[in-house]
Amino acid sequence: TSNLVLGALNTEPADSSGVAGFAISSLGIGTHTITLTVTDTEGLFSSALLLLDVQEPTEEENTAPTVSITNPTDGTEFTEGDTALFAAIVGDAEDEVTDLDIQWSSSIDGLLDGGEPDDSGYVAFTTTALSVGAHTVTVTVTDSEGLEANAMVIVNIEEPTPEPEPAENTAPSVTVTNP
Repeated sequence: TSNLVLGALNTEPADSSGVAGFAISSLGIGTHTITLTVTDTEGLFSSALLLLDVQEPTEEENTAPTVSITNPTDGTEFTEGDTALFAAIVGDAEDEVTDLDIQWSSSIDGLLDGGEPDDSGYVAFTTTALSVGAHTVTVTVTDSEGLEANAMVIVNIEEPTPEPEPAENTAPSVTVTNP
């Protein structure tokens, strides 16, 4: 019995090894004195007391999201104007991946137009607009509580190799070798 709940919490007999138990979810907040009373077939009994403190439920602690860049790898080189694929896997223990705020940025070009994650957390986008230079591309993921995670990759954008200049156009030559 409990001092805050009238009546027996469990009247089932112990199993063959003498173990008895119960589960209850209706105890209110506060300290309960649980009394276990065992009575044998001749009416003799013994009791034990347990103090059980039921507390207010606590909110789960928010954890930061996760992010890992899967493409490109560090040090990848592109030629200016080439299509560069950027991809990452994002996640969060508390929020759906589609509810996360995802920002991609370049140390040279600023904010990049990144994509939205699918249900598995895969997010990707392509761009042809990176300027020449060594870029640190960062993806920042923010959850609904404002916690962030970052990942970065360094890519090099090189100037295109100039096309060789065509040779100066000259008149063809001809030689007659037989009359």
